[in-house]
Amino acid sequence: MVRLPPPQLTPVSNDMPNPVPLRTPAARYQVPRVDVVRSSALVAIILAASSVRGSGQEGARPVLSREDASAPRRVAVTIDDVPGVPADGMCDANAVLSVNRRMVDHLVAADAPATVFVVEGRICDELRETLLPRVLSLWLDAGFSLGNHSFSHLDLNTSSLETYQRDVLRGETVTRRALAPYGRSLRYFRFPMLHTGQDPETKLAMERFLKEHGYRNAPVTIDNQEWVFANAYRQARRRSDAATAECVAAAYVPFMESVVAFFEGWSRRVVGYEPPQVLLLHVNTLNAAYLGDVLTMLERRGYQFVSLDDALADPAYQLPDTYVGRQGLSWVHRWAIARGIPVREEPREPRWVRALAGGSTDLPGQCQNE
Repeated sequence: MVRLPPPQLTPVSNDMPNPVPLRTPAARYQVPRVDVVRSSALVAIILAASSVRGSGQEGARPVLSREDASAPRRVAVTIDDVPGVPADGMCDANAVLSVNRRMVDHLVAADAPATVFVVEGRICDELRETLLPRVLSLWLDAGFSLGNHSFSHLDLNTSSLETYQRDVLRGETVTRRALAPYGRSLRYFRFPMLHTGQDPETKLAMERFLKEHGYRNAPVTIDNQEWVFANAYRQARRRSDAATAECVAAAYVPFMESVVAFFEGWSRRVVGYEPPQVLLLHVNTLNAAYLGDVLTMLERRGYQFVSLDDALADPAYQLPDTYVGRQGLSWVHRWAIARGIPVREEPREPRWVRALAGGSTDLPGQCQNE
């Protein structure tokens, strides 16, 4: 087994420092030097990141502590890109309804609350006023919450601030109407690709904009490459390649478990304990088939499912996020950056899955004997 050296941690106080008065509001954000440790030995990464609290290393002292360390693990499930990704068909009403209904069924069976983030532009223009409300009702009737994920899934890194903010507001139209009969409102916004601002001015402007419009930024702690598996699975099914689709599916849940294990250990290192995690998934045909298996894996690891509101009530989510840059990062990484801890990258998808997602039609060696 490859052994990685322990991370070089910056000693910090257990107490949160008082903010230093600054000349300009944007000056409180600093572009950090992000040291990312990469290795093909994903198991070694997980073990290196999973050191328990009280390791005795200088700088490893927790920034927070949880009174009841024996409490069960908790996770809030969040689903992006409702009603679905364009590749799954934006104009096929039956397909759109089927994928969403199957995902709802998995969550209901597991008694798992969820917040789903809507991209209203991810449906044909002529169907938006008729089909999208039906899709949103599937989620609302089952008791799930809706959030805003913008209208067009724009990238803040490549869009003007004005265009981006206009797209956020445009993404409210159908969703607010769908929420009204249930007496609910839009309270959460999630940045597409988790891109929250590549410079201090943009980040601060978006924070102000969201606050002015009654939104809270919806963080993610368990970020992952599930969407790459979904692309590989989708392409295999499209060409009726059942063997490859089954092979991708068989690798999906073990991969997700490796990511969950990584962020459990990384949270302990950065925060001092495992706060309620926020899991990011997407609406797609892979999860329509296998979301139940992901939820079962989480339960086996001792997780209880909680709402996003309950998860974010944990004090960990009051820790500062000072990161500015082009990457979309887990909030555990952002907290690490704020503390001066070099970031360790979570497990990535295997190369063969990446190749399939990129259009390869070769049956991977891993699949040939299965």
